[in-house]
Amino acid sequence: MPAARPAASIGGMKSLLPTLTAAATLLLVGSAHADSIVYIRDGNVWSAAPDGTRAVQLTDGGQWHSPTQADDGTIAAVDGTGKGIAILARDGRPLRTITTTFAKSGNGDTFAPNPVQLALSPDGSKLAYSYAQYSCVQGSTCGTSPQVATLITDTNVTQATPADTYGYNMGVSAPEWVTGNRLIAWGGAGIGGALIDLPGARQGRRPWLSNEPEDVGDGEISRDGTHMVSTYAYGENLRLRFWSLDGDVLTAAAPGYAHPACDSNADPVLSDPSWSPDGTAVAFAEERGVNVFRFTAITRNHCDFVSTTIVVPGGSEPDWGPADPPAARYTAPTPSPQPTPAPPAPMPAAKLTIATATLSTKQLRRGHATVRVTTTQPGRLTARLGRLASGTATAAKAGTVTIRLSRASRRAAKATLTVTLGAVSASRVVRLR
Repeated sequence: MPAARPAASIGGMKSLLPTLTAAATLLLVGSAHADSIVYIRDGNVWSAAPDGTRAVQLTDGGQWHSPTQADDGTIAAVDGTGKGIAILARDGRPLRTITTTFAKSGNGDTFAPNPVQLALSPDGSKLAYSYAQYSCVQGSTCGTSPQVATLITDTNVTQATPADTYGYNMGVSAPEWVTGNRLIAWGGAGIGGALIDLPGARQGRRPWLSNEPEDVGDGEISRDGTHMVSTYAYGENLRLRFWSLDGDVLTAAAPGYAHPACDSNADPVLSDPSWSPDGTAVAFAEERGVNVFRFTAITRNHCDFVSTTIVVPGGSEPDWGPADPPAARYTAPTPSPQPTPAPPAPMPAAKLTIATATLSTKQLRRGHATVRVTTTQPGRLTARLGRLASGTATAAKAGTVTIRLSRASRRAAKATLTVTLGAVSASRVVRLR
């Protein structure tokens, strides 16, 4: 793949805060757009208009990072408490959580499932993310060699799509979507950019800008494919570089050349540049917050620069998309109070009536004696005729029940008949004939 052609001179911006002329002011007013920037402030995800107004806080907890948005405003961000990647509606309503898994790194170590640098595809159906960690490799000082990888998952899942589905891209991170089927990810000095076409697999990855003398990373291509912004160099020399692109970077296998147009001033904390949907402005993070550069043209060796504005003081990790910011944050509906059910009416105490007045001694000896009892409640009835005989029966409902008594072994002229139903009882003296 051809390397970028070096420019004889690069038209650099003299200051990150140039004087805004009246003409520039008029241009800014005339170029307002119905779009939004999602970003992190105080550890939470926010959405705001590109000028910083209409800001709405979408999450709580203070441990969120890596926000990204699709064209319809769907948001993905990492809940830093270890709960995974949250997929949110434009107003912050939770849709689902995607859990990622452990993965092998380039030196045989294992990445913990801690995704960073998320990027939602324009239609929101896929999500690219990176793993990154410092580890010891042979020939390097322990803790100074970063290991990175880029993976892709569908977004309609709760467990991340297996790496084999869309490819496991070692050595590159900070993915950004070029189109719905093409990504660019970055590997720093000697690697540059890598164009990744879906469906995945390593053979779909092609190097780009790999011969640059400095680190090129964290870059994004404008939607029309005519220019690009990236971080350039590192440390105290870190700056934003704007590029003019030749050829078809959106669909062609060979995207052509990237020509330097201009650089920002050096700032070691510059990060996360993101193009406006119309390609006339870039939001990025710097020490003071989220800054927006606006242009009228970016051509080889030259930028027609309009303004720079801190739109979100204290903000970071901006991602610019075409959806409006929400009018307000989603609030979960309060459940309607359920009426307290009335306690069941107490069941009246059972009443028992013994109808039998006399029993036959002959029947008792043969085991054929019965007594009739009327009950106002169902239940198990027990009858005892003194020490002579006993019997049981079950009343399925209120009414009259016949209880058969067991065979009597003794004789008597009379005996007390007692019938019980639970804690209720009735007694009657019965004469024996």
